[in-house]
Amino acid sequence: MNIQDWGAVGEILGGLAVVATIIYLSVQIRELKKATVARGNEFSMQVFSNWRRTAMSNSEVVNVIAKANMDEPLSDSERIRLELVADEFFFTNCSSYATSRLLGSTYDDSAEVRYTLDMFARYPCLVSEWKRFRPNIDLAAPAYGEAIDAAIKNGGAA
Repeated sequence: MNIQDWGAVGEILGGLAVVATIIYLSVQIRELKKATVARGNEFSMQVFSNWRRTAMSNSEVVNVIAKANMDEPLSDSERIRLELVADEFFFTNCSSYATSRLLGSTYDDSAEVRYTLDMFARYPCLVSEWKRFRPNIDLAAPAYGEAIDAAIKNGGAA
């Protein structure tokens, strides 16, 4: 074999190495995307779980929500507690919504919207809290706020 033959073999081997590298990188990117999506799903579920656990484990919070739902007057401290719980609920859903969109979660990013509307149906006092809190949503996830507003306008919430 002369030097030209060796050069041709080298070009073939170089081309095969490039193809192998592209295949390897595509597999790695696919695996990274799966891991990222899994982290996004886990984060969203953890956020929901933490908020619910906090609300359920505090009887004062439960009593304030129940009182507000029956349109009973709230003391100043109860009003503040309701506002803080509602704020946390909206921040939780907004954060989860934004994260699921950012990380490409496998579930539909409207899950947070449906969950919020479900909570509005169960706890109508949250609808008025939404109206108070709404301007804050535009700072983090305007699309989430727009989806909730549209649903309320179309009768999707109390």
